[in-house]
Amino acid sequence: MTKAPVFTTMIKSIRWRLALASVSVWAVILVASAAAVYSWAEHQLRAQLDRGLISCLQVVGQSLTHEVQEHGSPAAGEKQIADLLVTLHQQSFPRQAVAVFQDARLVAKKKGDSDLTLDPVAPPVAPGGLQFASRVIGRTPARVAIRRLQEEGIRYTVVAAEPEANLELALTSLRSALLLLVSLAILLSVGVGYALARGALRPVIHMAEAVDRIHAGNLSQRIESPNPGDELGHLGAVFNRLLSRLDRSFEQEKQFMADASHELRTPLSVSLLAAQVALDRPRSGEEYREALSTIRNQLERLARLVRNLLTLARSDAGGFQLQGSLCRLDELVLEAVHTGSVLARPKEIRLRIGDLPEAQVSADPELLRQVIVILLDNAVKYSPSCTTVNISLREVAGSCELDVQDQGCGIPRAAQTRIFDRFFRVEQSRSRTTGGTVAGEGAGLGLPIAQLIVRAHEGTLTLVESSTAGSTFRVRLPLATPTFQRPNAERSKPVRVS
Repeated sequence: MTKAPVFTTMIKSIRWRLALASVSVWAVILVASAAAVYSWAEHQLRAQLDRGLISCLQVVGQSLTHEVQEHGSPAAGEKQIADLLVTLHQQSFPRQAVAVFQDARLVAKKKGDSDLTLDPVAPPVAPGGLQFASRVIGRTPARVAIRRLQEEGIRYTVVAAEPEANLELALTSLRSALLLLVSLAILLSVGVGYALARGALRPVIHMAEAVDRIHAGNLSQRIESPNPGDELGHLGAVFNRLLSRLDRSFEQEKQFMADASHELRTPLSVSLLAAQVALDRPRSGEEYREALSTIRNQLERLARLVRNLLTLARSDAGGFQLQGSLCRLDELVLEAVHTGSVLARPKEIRLRIGDLPEAQVSADPELLRQVIVILLDNAVKYSPSCTTVNISLREVAGSCELDVQDQGCGIPRAAQTRIFDRFFRVEQSRSRTTGGTVAGEGAGLGLPIAQLIVRAHEGTLTLVESSTAGSTFRVRLPLATPTFQRPNAERSKPVRVS
């Protein structure tokens, strides 16, 4: 009753499957080899038996010819060959039984060691040839050789037979030895195959145990591989890279939650404080208006932050669902500049549009407009008052490039590699140099969201250069129609925001 579950468990084990597979291959090879050895040995033993019979027939035939010719008559020669078979040839060929027939008449015969006696009637033989046959003579299996001779016009048939008992005994012993050797070899191959499979899979077991010990609290642990150069080492390296990605993802997730909590707590705390101060005692209408204005500004900031967080969550959950259509990037730039002019007015920043040729792209216009607004807002936020933000568009190798260049203090080199990280903001010193009330109020989500949107459109968003003279961000998108029309002259004029 317990054999079936044990066998099922063995079949499910890779070690046993590998061992059984190797045993199956070895069993086929061993059985085929044993069969080949047995066939070769049987052929050699039968050939040796037949060579002995041929030698006996040759000697008896030569003796018969000699005696008939020497005595001058068949009768005298036949009498002499009968004596020779009993005396001389009994010692020369002790195992074989020999008989000489003249047609159907028995001329002479002798017994073999096993008292094998040939039939008194001459067996048939192929004309003029030598014939072999396996027959049962007196319940004794024997190998029989028959040869026809002709002397003095008389046809003689010489028959020699030898029992096959020795041959069968040798073949039986060989079969037993081969069966024993094959069985032992198969059993040995089972043990060796299992040991080899177990040794080969031991690193996999250790890797599985190491992976099982890893959880969310110790993702920094790594899998050790005894031989990094083999396939299991490659598997371990793949697991380690996966763990590194998971570790980074968990760290980013924890950092994201911490930063999001902090950013959400700030406007709520300011709003609650403003409301509490306003309600502490009776105040004038102007003071209430200032408190409500503060609360409204913080709630607007909170709403923007929540929208950005939802955008990031939607991207992480499976990317943006683009409402793709053919749209004019140059028109989207004009609309975004119109929106950006409202942001630039408090700091008297001028938005200057350079070359703006017609460029048709396949994109979601709302999301693409959001990217341009983010870049303009970022440029205005970190630019000093009364400066210029330049916007230009051009074609490059089947793509269009949109540049937004400000005249701010630039981004420190150490921070340039992190500006697209979520919630990352450059030092407050950079914000203070720009002046204005909006500086430093961002949550560090604008550029990451813009980069996600551009990547969803199979484009790139990069920081081209940044120095004390300003920073330049570039959006590169594939063109739907790789041909630009001549820029409209009106679009090349600077747009001044008063």
